[in-house]
This record gives sequence, structure tokens and C-alpha cells, in this order.
Amino acid sequence: MRRRPSSVAALSLLACAGQVLAAPDSYRAVVIANAASWASLRIVNEYAALRGIPPRHVILLDRIPANERVPVETFRCDILQPVFSEIQRRGLEKTVDTILWGPDIPTVIDVSGDLQGRTLPDILSPYASLNSLTFFAQDVLAGKTCYLSLEANPYARKFLGLKPDSPWTDEERDRFARALAKMKKPSPGDPSSPAPSPSEALALLAAL
Repeated sequence: MRRRPSSVAALSLLACAGQVLAAPDSYRAVVIANAASWASLRIVNEYAALRGIPPRHVILLDRIPANERVPVETFRCDILQPVFSEIQRRGLEKTVDTILWGPDIPTVIDVSGDLQGRTLPDILSPYASLNSLTFFAQDVLAGKTCYLSLEANPYARKFLGLKPDSPWTDEERDRFARALAKMKKPSPGDPSSPAPSPSEALALLAAL
């Protein structure tokens, strides 16, 4: 069963000049161009031709701001919603699962407008990428910010947390001290000092 566009893959064509990027089946993707940018039109048209993407899968947007960074409301109303509306108007919603963005489309989205005064933790930023907000398109269109959660991406490796470490026993401390001694370099001019033995040190450490 095909995945609905509610959770779509998103790729940027900003680096595709001179090469053809790997992409899904041409009938499962739509390519978005900035109608006011000759560079965007040129690259998108070239990419579509090389990948065999049908003309009805190429969408032109004519209200894209010139700035690289835009507020989330602008992104929602002038970029994201028009794309999904056009996908539905063309009857592509049951087959398309990938949105390819051409150049000269804002790539940094300020989502602080949807936070409604809430303060984010220090580890989070109020800025999101074009591709990430496309993946969470339905949440963005609904004004939700659950995509800011560190658990939002089901494909990201999860943090398992820190395991509590119990204090070492006297035997473990002694084993560690002997491992350090096995790695110690002999003192210069002292022929009685034993040579380092990394293998023995590793064996002692492996048991800790």
C-alpha cells in the first residue's frame, strides 16, 4: 500500500547541476520550481527531462519569497499548502510520495510563530529545514509543532539513556591498576623495568 503524502520524502535539487541525482519512480515524485527564478526553472526542467518526470508532475509556484529564511505561516500558506492543493487538483495524491524542491526556494523556516509563546529547551532551535517540514507536512499544515520533539523522526536512532555505573570493587580497582602497569613504559636507564605488554593490559581491562 502506498504511503499518503501526509508523510512524504523530500529532497533538494540544489546540488544537482552537472549530475542526475538518484530519485524514486518518476511517477511517484513531483518537482517544485520557483516560477520567478530562471535558475530554478532551468534546473527543474533539466532534471525532469533527464529523469523522465511527466510535465504534470512539475509544479510552479509564483508566490515564493526571495528570502532564504521565512516565517512558518508564509511557508505554510505560500509554499506547502499550494503544493498539496495542486497535487490533489491534478489527481496525484494516491501515487506521489516524494516532493523534490528546486533551487531558489526558502530552506530555513522560522517556526516560532506556531510556538504560541512556549519556550523551547536550549538544545532545540526555532528553525527547521525545508525538507524536514515537508516530511511532517500534515502537522505543519495543522499548526502543530510535535515535529520539534526529539522522538518525532521514526527513522532516527533513539537515545537509550545512560546506564548507572556502580562503584568498583577492590578487586576491580586492583585489576585496573595492574592494567595500567602493563602499559607503562620502562624508565630510561633502568634495565629491570618490565617492557609494556598491551595484550595483557587488554585482557585485564576486558574483565572490567
